[in-house]
Order: sequence, then structure tokens, then C-alpha cells
Amino acid sequence: MSSGSLKYLLYILALLLAQEIIFRICFPLPELSNFDRINYMLLDDSGKRYRHLRDQKWYWQSSPDTNAIFYHNMNRYGFRDTEWPVSKKAGRSRILMIGDSFVEGIMAQQQETIIDGFKQAAGPDKYEVWNGGMMGAGLSSYLQLAADMLPIFQPDHVFLFISANDLSQKPVTIPELHLSPEYFNPWKPRIWEIMEQLSNDSPIRFRWINVAKPYIPSVKAASNPWQKREAQLKGHVTPLLETAMKAGTYSPFRTNNIFNEERIFQLPPNLGDALPFFAYFCEKFGAKPVVIYIPSRNQVSTYYFPFEKELCLQKCLETVDLTTPKYQIHQATLARACQAQQIPFIDLTHTIRNYEQKGTHLYWNYDDHMKAKGYLLMGKTVIEQWKAR
Repeated sequence: MSSGSLKYLLYILALLLAQEIIFRICFPLPELSNFDRINYMLLDDSGKRYRHLRDQKWYWQSSPDTNAIFYHNMNRYGFRDTEWPVSKKAGRSRILMIGDSFVEGIMAQQQETIIDGFKQAAGPDKYEVWNGGMMGAGLSSYLQLAADMLPIFQPDHVFLFISANDLSQKPVTIPELHLSPEYFNPWKPRIWEIMEQLSNDSPIRFRWINVAKPYIPSVKAASNPWQKREAQLKGHVTPLLETAMKAGTYSPFRTNNIFNEERIFQLPPNLGDALPFFAYFCEKFGAKPVVIYIPSRNQVSTYYFPFEKELCLQKCLETVDLTTPKYQIHQATLARACQAQQIPFIDLTHTIRNYEQKGTHLYWNYDDHMKAKGYLLMGKTVIEQWKAR
């Protein structure tokens, strides 16, 4: 080969290498190709189910409460967290926290979640704590996420947060299989990988361009109940809240919320084999389980009833008090079930109620999620009670 040809070949190789480096920087991919939050969620306006939620940005707002917009920066598996490497960091315990929107931290900023409160109380870099919160998910999804993550990521501890709205008479689905990990081929050219992903309708994000999508659909979306059921919903909420629900600036799914809670909280929840499975699977893969209960704001305070009443103009009584013992059945049921499986159980009802009774309101007035101080308090309380056992 002549020196000119060799130079030309080296030039082409250098261009290809530079292109590969640029593409890998601009279009990052996770280690696993088949693990993604979408596997545990039902999505979207049209009923379409995307293949991935990775690396996206979402936002939540509640205009009756605040002008603030709360952005969620997702990692490459679609969770509101930093990146999750398969390999553990030496000398640090890995803690996986699983739950719904309270764990994800709806109505708080990125660094104001339960996970952040836990880490702040634990001290810097003592634990590797992961946010496995999934807005809109339930107990069946939590169990499947645990079943898929434990064999692959090998957490040392799994904290299962069960919110008041997770428990009902519906049966819980127990996972029959767990995920067999598939990895992206590190040797495959990134442009080839991108073309394959696009052909599968998978989202490919450019690292520096990430337009936030709304969690709450406007009335233009089929998933907003006001699009098809306005005649039935009209008059159940105040005009202010109706306008916000239609605009997508307030959750349209909160109509008659306290009416439904008043009925559900009096009934023992159907846990099925959820906790035996959780205990068994954690033991199988060397993780220590913990179960935490997050109460509804109406279980700990009557302060929010006037705001709930604006969402329940026709069905609700003029007054109802869900803080009384007959509405605390879920906590007692969970406590007994955890004791039977020898799972540590932390009930946050007492701590939150104490703050509410002193006039420190931890939840928003209209949105039923917590403010930042509520999430941070829960994280701090969880580690204190966990360490005290």
C-alpha cells in the first residue's frame, strides 16, 4: 500500500472514530436494552404504548395551588433519578425505593424527594439510594419492578412504599417471571444502533435537547375524562377547578376523591400474596425488605376537607372526618401482614399527623401530593425509624 493510500485510509478511520465519539456523546444509551419504566406503566393520550420512556423530561403543575412548574428529569431507564449502573460502588450499600407518585416526588423539585431527605439524614455518600417511584402505578407494578430489578441490580435493601391510594379490594397480580437482562452491544456503531431504535419506534434523545412533556393531559387528549364525560362531571367541581382540569394545569382525576376515600378506608384491603412474595423474592436475592405506609392527607388532618369539598359538590356530606379510627384499617392490616412475614414496617401516619396538628401542613391544598418539606420529612423519618430497629 502506498503512503498516500495509507494516509487516506488513516484519515477515513479517524473520521469514523470521531463520528462514533460524537454520536456516543450526543445520543447516550443505558447498559440494558430491555429494562425501562414503560414496562410497568400504562401510557398515554391515545392508548399507544411506547417502547421506552428513557431519558425524557416531564412536568407536573397544579395552578390552583401555585404558579410553579415541577420538572422531572428522567434517567436512561425512565426514572426520576441519576443513572443506575449495574455494577455497585465499592463500600456503599444500595437501597432501592419503590412506590408511586409520592416516591417519585410529584409537586416537588428534583432534589426535594423522599430519597433526598433520606440521604441528607444519612450523611453524604453513605448509601446509594435509588428513586423507583412511578406516578400512577400500583402494588402489582411495584412487585414486578422489584422482581425485575433485584436479580440484575442486586440492591442490599428494598423499601416498598405503599400509599393510601394503593390499597383497595382489587386483587394484586403476583409476578410470574422476572426480566432476563439484555445489554446494548458496546461494539455496535452508535449510528447503527440509533437507526435500529428508530425503526422500533423507540425515542432517541439528543443529549442537549429535551423538551418537557406534561404529565397532566388537557381536555384535547382522550385520556382527560372531561373530553367524553363532561355532562356527567359538570357540577361536581367548582368552575375554577373545572377550568384548570380542562386546561391540563390540575389533575382531572381528583373529582369526588374524598367520597371514594370515605368508602375505601373502611374496608380491609386485599393484599393477596403481595407481602409473602415480596419477602420471598428479597430473601432469594439477598436484599432486606422494608414496608412503609404513606397516609392520605385526609387520614391525618381535617384541614384539607374544604378543598376536597370543592372537588365533591354533589356526592359529599357537609362534613366528614377520616382521621378517626374506623378509617385507619389499612395501616393495621399492613402491620399484621408485615409481622407475619417478619418484614419491618414503618407507618408514617403518626409522624405526619403530629405535624398537621401543630399547624404545619405538609400537603398542598388542592393537589393531594406533598410539598418539599413533607417529602424531606418522610425521608428523614424513614431512616431514623429504620436505624432504630
